[in-house]
Amino acid sequence: MQLAQRTAPVPCWIGRSIFCVLLWLGWVLPAAAGVLTREQLAQRFPPPLLVGEQHAALPVWPVFQAGPKGPQLVAQAFETADIEPVSGYGGKPLNLLVVVDREGKFLDVALIAHNEPIFMSAKGTATLNQFAEQYKGLTLEHQVQVLSPKALRSQTDKVATLHGVTAGTVSALAIDKSIMEAAAQVAQARLPASLQPGAQSQPGEPTTRTKAAPRGPNDRYERTGWNALVSARLVQNMAHTNRAVEAGFKGTVAAGADAEGTLRPDGLGVDLWVALLGLPQAGRNLLDAAGWHVVRELRESGVQAFLVFDNGRYVLAGESGEGGPGGSARSAALAVRQHGREFRLHELKYEQGLLMTGQRSGVGADATARFFRTAPGAGLDIAAPMDFVLRAARHAGGPEQPPSVAEFGHRFEIPQLARFLPVRETPRWVGIWKLRWLDLSLVALGLLVLSMALARQGWLSATPAR
Repeated sequence: MQLAQRTAPVPCWIGRSIFCVLLWLGWVLPAAAGVLTREQLAQRFPPPLLVGEQHAALPVWPVFQAGPKGPQLVAQAFETADIEPVSGYGGKPLNLLVVVDREGKFLDVALIAHNEPIFMSAKGTATLNQFAEQYKGLTLEHQVQVLSPKALRSQTDKVATLHGVTAGTVSALAIDKSIMEAAAQVAQARLPASLQPGAQSQPGEPTTRTKAAPRGPNDRYERTGWNALVSARLVQNMAHTNRAVEAGFKGTVAAGADAEGTLRPDGLGVDLWVALLGLPQAGRNLLDAAGWHVVRELRESGVQAFLVFDNGRYVLAGESGEGGPGGSARSAALAVRQHGREFRLHELKYEQGLLMTGQRSGVGADATARFFRTAPGAGLDIAAPMDFVLRAARHAGGPEQPPSVAEFGHRFEIPQLARFLPVRETPRWVGIWKLRWLDLSLVALGLLVLSMALARQGWLSATPAR
């Protein structure tokens, strides 16, 4: 009689290994960004509310209310994973739907998705959502304090205290940062209310969702004005008088060809104000939120962006000539040198806005804001000093004769640069673990003793004394 063949049991260590691999994959794979479609959002905003087309500059949905005079903008809805993705204890960003009215008040906050290990159950998710719901009724002006899980929620005109989450301090702090920073960026962007429900995108306007740059660098900054940026040397002036410019053309066929410069030798022939936008303290103070997202995404891809306020008499263009009209009697090209290498600057097609729109001390009222970028993979190091090189050209001869060129330099070096460099942000759980190092050490010691005991069971039970 032939016995049925038995399948050998799978060793338990294989099952444990598979479980660990699956757990690891769930831990490290990046979380998806915004997941809600316009149709899904429409279900959350029933009539008379209407959801408009998503803004092209920033992934935000305008919410309108129907009325006798037509739809009126009442709120903006967005997902935090699109604007300010903040990783929680699970290593992935939590995603929340936030609805803010025109005055900066939170109308609704709801948890959409998360990967927090100890809150994966329905009860755990509900706990995190209850924490997030405490932001309803608060504004961007509130100073939010997250207290113990047993604390009572309270709110004044300026301060709000919220109860925390048991065993979820890191998750609660990540939710707080996601909500407040994302809402602040949306408010700062000053998005237009022109995208009415059913409106069609303009020709050339992106119809797909604009993604925020990947998080990673710590982009914290302090809100300052123009003068503070100049004092910190984050914005620097490159200026040369007409006399100095004329001296640069000495010995060329274009010497003396600038009649206006000869009449006003002490006037400025070159007057540039230069800022390295990849530094958060400069970029976030000079650009609106949508513009900063563009610059941060460029920086993360290895491209550096510059803002130049040009008030000189030489039409400024990139190294390859972009941005300047052909045949101009006076033109200039800008480049950067560092460590013996020269980096060409190309015109950046920047369609976002400036945050500082008022008067800038020292900058002429007629100054033009121009944006430049390095080539992808150029390798310009923002942590090291660099030299800006301006090549001024005069077309003094006939159309067949090449222009005469004079070169001027400016050393761009920022004192205490380390204060302004983007650095890798330490996960919040690391700081909490450091605070509880003694508890963790005792747990680790206990686990070590237990592991040794389990590994040497035969040896321990060999004699009564052991």
